[in-house]
Amino acid sequence: MKKICLFLTAMAAVFFGEGVNAQIANGLIQVSDASNSYWYYIENGHSSDKPSAGNYINDSDGRYATFITSRGASIPLNSVIKPSGEREEQQWKVVASTITNYYYLVNRKGEYLVYKMGIVDGNEANSYRVTTVKEEASVFKMTPLTSTSKYVIIERSGAASGMKIQATNYGNGNGVTPWRINESATATTGEHATTGFPTSGAPRAWRFAPIAEIDNAYPAIYPTSSSTNQLTDWYYIKSADKTNGTAMKYLAYDAENTGWALAEKATGSAKNQIFAIINSGAVAVTNTPTTFVVSGSGKYITPSNNGTSSTTLSASTTASTGWILRHVYAPKATDAIQFVFRTNRGGASNGTILKNDFTLPEWVNTGDTYNNTYAWTFEKFVPSVTVTTDNHINTVTVASSNGTQTTNVPFNVTYGESVTLTYKVTPNYVPVITLNGVPAITGNLAGDTYTVSYPITDNTAIALAAAPPKIVTVSQSGEEAAIITFPTPADTYFVATGAPFALKFTAEGYTPTVTIDGIPYVLSTPVEGVYTVSLPTVDNNIAIAIATVENPVHIEITSKAGITEVSEATQDKRYWNTFEVTFKVANGYHLPVVLVNNKEKVIPTKRGDTYSISYAALKENKNIILTAVAINEVPVSEDTWVNGSTSTENNYKSTRLAVGKGTTSDSYYRRSYLEFEIPEDVRTEGYDLVSLKLVVQLAANRATAFKYVARDVPSTLPSIQNMTWSGNSENRTTPHGTAISSVMQAVTASPADEEIVSIDISEYILSKIGNHSIRIQLANELPAESSDATMYFHSIEGAIAAGDITKAPTLVFKKHLKIDATGTDASKSYSDYNPNIHADIIFHSTDGGTAQLTDAEGVTFTNGVVKVKKTFTPGLWYPMGFPFAIASITKADGTALAIYNGDTDSQIFTEPASSTGDFFVKRYDGVNNKFLFTDTIQANTGYIIQFPSGDFPSEVDVTFTSATVPSISSAPAVGNATTALNNDYTLVVNPHVGNITSINNAIDYYQYNYNSSDQRFNRVSNISLATPLKPFEAIVAIKGGNTVWRSSIGVGDGHYTGLQSIGANDPVVETKYYTLQGLEVKLPTADGFYVVKKTHESQKVAFSKVFFIKH
Repeated sequence: MKKICLFLTAMAAVFFGEGVNAQIANGLIQVSDASNSYWYYIENGHSSDKPSAGNYINDSDGRYATFITSRGASIPLNSVIKPSGEREEQQWKVVASTITNYYYLVNRKGEYLVYKMGIVDGNEANSYRVTTVKEEASVFKMTPLTSTSKYVIIERSGAASGMKIQATNYGNGNGVTPWRINESATATTGEHATTGFPTSGAPRAWRFAPIAEIDNAYPAIYPTSSSTNQLTDWYYIKSADKTNGTAMKYLAYDAENTGWALAEKATGSAKNQIFAIINSGAVAVTNTPTTFVVSGSGKYITPSNNGTSSTTLSASTTASTGWILRHVYAPKATDAIQFVFRTNRGGASNGTILKNDFTLPEWVNTGDTYNNTYAWTFEKFVPSVTVTTDNHINTVTVASSNGTQTTNVPFNVTYGESVTLTYKVTPNYVPVITLNGVPAITGNLAGDTYTVSYPITDNTAIALAAAPPKIVTVSQSGEEAAIITFPTPADTYFVATGAPFALKFTAEGYTPTVTIDGIPYVLSTPVEGVYTVSLPTVDNNIAIAIATVENPVHIEITSKAGITEVSEATQDKRYWNTFEVTFKVANGYHLPVVLVNNKEKVIPTKRGDTYSISYAALKENKNIILTAVAINEVPVSEDTWVNGSTSTENNYKSTRLAVGKGTTSDSYYRRSYLEFEIPEDVRTEGYDLVSLKLVVQLAANRATAFKYVARDVPSTLPSIQNMTWSGNSENRTTPHGTAISSVMQAVTASPADEEIVSIDISEYILSKIGNHSIRIQLANELPAESSDATMYFHSIEGAIAAGDITKAPTLVFKKHLKIDATGTDASKSYSDYNPNIHADIIFHSTDGGTAQLTDAEGVTFTNGVVKVKKTFTPGLWYPMGFPFAIASITKADGTALAIYNGDTDSQIFTEPASSTGDFFVKRYDGVNNKFLFTDTIQANTGYIIQFPSGDFPSEVDVTFTSATVPSISSAPAVGNATTALNNDYTLVVNPHVGNITSINNAIDYYQYNYNSSDQRFNRVSNISLATPLKPFEAIVAIKGGNTVWRSSIGVGDGHYTGLQSIGANDPVVETKYYTLQGLEVKLPTADGFYVVKKTHESQKVAFSKVFFIKH
C-alpha cells in the first residue's frame, strides 16, 4: 500500500508540475492541488482612463470590477456578479501545468479557460471561451503589476509576444456587442500612488479576489420567482459618503412623501429601511444579471424610464426596471468593497448610477465613486426585540432560539423566527398586548396561563399588560342552531377595554340574525360556513343575541321519458332529514341515470325492478332529474379532449368535446376521446347497425372543407381520465388509430346549437360487440386544410349541465325487421316494427312468393327503407312489381344492376340507343298481347323480369331498395284490393305488402306458370284468385266487357310471346334497313349510311349505323 501511495504522489508531481501548494504573484494567488482548492473571482481592474489615469473609480464603458464568467461554449466571457447559488461559472482556481510557471484556470463546473482562434461555432473570432477537455485548455502566467500592486497581468503560453488577457469595452450598454475576453499587446504598467489603481492599460489588469471577500460583501440575491414572504435576508442600504452632511446615513422609504430619503438608522420599526434583492430575470445585451430592490414596506426602488430621459427615482408596489448591482474597490484606500446601483441605459455610451440625492447622473468621469455620494454599502438586518410588562403581569417567560430572554432588555433574533411568551395576569383581568403599538392576539389560555408566539420580521417592541375587562354576553334564541367557535364555546367573554373582539359561530342549515344591545348587526357572508361578529373596540359591557330560523331544503323531481312509478313528487324537506325516491324503468328503456343539480351523475341502486336514490342528511336544495335511454342506446361513460395549444392540459370532466384543425402548428388541433360500457342486453340482441350520435354545442370558424372522422383508439394510450396532448404523444400529422367511419364534412354555414350529427360506425362496433368496453376517437381528417376550424360537441358533463342525458355522445344500435317466406320471421305484423330500434324492413322473396306484413294499412314508413331480396334463376321470367318506388337494384355484394335499355316500340324510328344493361324487364301490352322491353320500374306496375343465363351462369341474389321512408299498406281485411286496370288485359302488381285474394274491378285472372318449358299466364278463375296474391307478385287481370277470352296469355293470335328464355345464343330472326330519314328499304340501293335493325329471337333489338358501297 505504501508503494502505491508513493507512486500516486510522484504522478501528482508530474501532473501538476512545480509549485504545488505554492503562492505565486507575490503571494496574491494560492495554487490549488489535489488536496486543497483555493477559489477566486478574477476581477478586472479597469477603473478609469481620465481625467488622470488611475485617480478615479468610474465605469464609463462597463468593464470595471467585472468577473471572468463562463458562458459555456459561447461568448461573452465577462459579467458582473450572478445571483446567489449561480456563481460556479465565476469562481476559478489556479492549477499547475507541466509548463513551469504556467497554470490552468479551472472553474467550479470543471471548465478550463481556453483561447480560440478564428470564428468558432458562429461566435466572435479570436476570443476566450471554456472547454471541459483539459488537453484543449490554455495555460497562463500571472505577473504582479508592481511589487506592491494587488493586480496582475495574465499571459497565455504560446501567445504572441506581449499579448495579455483583456476585458473589452463592448459591454457599455450600447446594444451592439456583448462583453468578451480577448488579448491585447497594449502595455499595462504602474499603479496610482494614492488609490492603487492601474495607471495605464487597466483593462489588462486583474485581481484574484478570494470568493469570501466578494460573497460576504454582496447581499443575498434571490431567484426571480421569489415572493416577498420567501425573503429572509434583509439589509440596510447605507450611503458610504464621507464628504458632507449625508455621510453614513441609511436609505429609507418616506411614507409621508411617498418617496425616498436618507435617515438615521431606525431605533424602532425598520420596515421602511430594510431591503431585499431579487433577480429580475432580465438579461441585457451585456449579459448582465439585473436585480430588483424591494423594501420592507413593499416598495420597489425604480429608476424612472430606465434612466433614458429622467434622473429621478420612483417608489412602486410592483417591480418594473431592475438595476445592475456593481461593486467598487479602492486597493490602497481600504479593503472594504462598496457598491453602485447602475442602470443599463440602452442607446448611450454610459449607464446612469444612483446618487444619494436620488438623482441618476451618467456614470462618466465625474469624480471618485468611492466614499462619496455614489457609493453604498449593505448591512445585514438583524431584528431586535424588547419585551416590557406592567404591574398586572404576574409572571412571564420570554423564549427565543437563543434561550430565555430578560424583559426590558433588547435581544436579537433571526429574521422570521418566533418569540414565545408564557404569562399570567392578575385575576379577573384580561391581557392587552401590542406589537410596535398595534394591538395583537393575546394567545391561548390553559388554566390561568396564557401562551402566545409572534414571528419576528422587524425590530419589535412587545408591550405586555393587563386591564380590568369589559363583559360580552352571548345569548341564543329560536331553534338555537348556532355553535359558538371563538375563542371557546361559552356565553360570557372578558375583553380588555378598547380591545377588538370577534365572535365566530356556525349555523349550518339555519339563517341567523344578530343584534348588539338590541340594535341589528349586519352579518357578512360566512367564510367556509363560519359567521363573524366583529367589533373594532369594546368600550362597555355589551350583549350579543343570535336568533336562528331553520332553512328548508327544496327537492325538485323531474321524470324524463322511460321513467314510471315515481314514489316522490317535488317537495320541501327539513335540513338534515333523510330522503329517498324510487322509480321503475318502462319497457323499451334501460340504463337509468339520475342527474343532480346539473352537475352530478348518480347511478341509482337497483332492488328487483325498482331503482332508488337516497340521501342520509339533506344539506342543499336538490334538482333531481330521473332519466333513462332507449333500450337500443348507450350513452358515453367517460370522455375528454386533448388540446395541441396547451399540450399538458387535462380536459377530463369538461362540459364539451372539441375537434379542431388548423395550419402547420399543433396548437390549432383538438381531438376527442370517448369510452362506452356496452351492457349485456345490447351485446346479445343481434343488432345490424350502429351509429355515433353527437349533439353540436358550438361550431367555431368552421370552414367548408372541414372534415372529421371517427377512429379507433390504441390500447397503449392512457386512460380517459389521464389523457393530454403530450401524454398521448399526439401530433397534427398522424392521429392515433385507424379510421372507422366515412369522412364527415361540415357545411358552409355554422349549424344551430343542438344540431344532431350521426356517424355510421357499424362495422367497427359490431366487430367489437363482445367487448364490455369500447373507446373511440374523433379527429380531423388528413391531410388537414390550411384554414382554422373547430367543432364543439356536448360531452357527458355537458349533458349533465344541460339536465338532458340525451345530449351526451351516444351509440345508437338498430336492426332490421326481417320478413322471410318461411321460418320464425314469416308473416309479421307492423306492430312488431319499432322505429326507435328498427332501421329497414327487409322482405325475403322466394319462388314460392313473399311472406306478408300485416297491420300496415295506411302506414307511412318513418325510418330507413324497404328492401325486397329475391333469388333469380337465370333464364326464367318472374312476374313482379312493387307498391312503392324503387331507388336502387343491387347484387348481394352491393354492385349496382342496370336494366337493359335497348329498343322499345317507341324507339324504332329514332336515333338508335346503345344496348347496355344487366337484366331484362318487360311490360305487357294487354291489347295486342305483347310483352315489350322497358328500361324503368315504376310503382304499382306489373313487370316480368329475367336474368339471362348467358350472363349469369348461376342463381342471382338481387336486392330491390325503395326510396327513403316509402308509404306501405297491408291488404284490406276482406282481401279485396283495388288497383287500376288500364286495358281489358292488364299485368298488375299486388298494391299491398299483405296477401290479397281478389281485385274489386277484375272479373278473371291469369296467374303465371313457372314451368320452364311453358312460361305463360294461365287462366285460373272467373271469381277469385286460385291462391292469394302475395306481396310483390304480378298477375294478369281481366277488366271485363267485350273481352276475347283466352285460355292463356302470350300464346296464339300469331303474336310472339317474348316469354321464352333468352339464352346466350340469342339468334337474329329479322333484319331491316332504314335510311337516315327513317324510311324502310328492302336492301340498300345506293352508296351511303343506313341504319340496320336486328331483332333477336328474344325480341331483343340492336341498332347500328353502316356505310354501304354498291358493287
